[in-house]
Amino acid sequence: MAEEELEALRRQRLAELQAKHGDPGDAAQQEAKHREAEMRNSILAQVLDQSARARLSNLALVKPEKTKAVENYLIQMARYGQLSEKVSLDSLEELYCYLLYQNMASEGQLHLHWITEFLLTLRRNCWRE
Repeated sequence: MAEEELEALRRQRLAELQAKHGDPGDAAQQEAKHREAEMRNSILAQVLDQSARARLSNLALVKPEKTKAVENYLIQMARYGQLSEKVSLDSLEELYCYLLYQNMASEGQLHLHWITEFLLTLRRNCWRE
């Protein structure tokens, strides 16, 4: 019984020390995440104009998943050299609407009779969600 208690105390102390000093693997993962975030921000700063960047930042507060999808798409386009100039607010709006449409279509949320109506109102309404 004393041996079991001693082992439990050792495990508890080890857990306390790891929590206090942090696991070295966690520090490496945190550093990698930090570098990736810096790289993403750097690329986005290069490809977005100021108003588009501000709008994307605001959107990230409300819809982080959709913002991440837009960012990933923009980064992919930049890496493949598909952007000849900085993305304006209007272009960002169109991209957002396009990705929203693609997502809805892939999830089967669009039926044939909705597509025409959706395309007619896409530009006007999707950005205001």
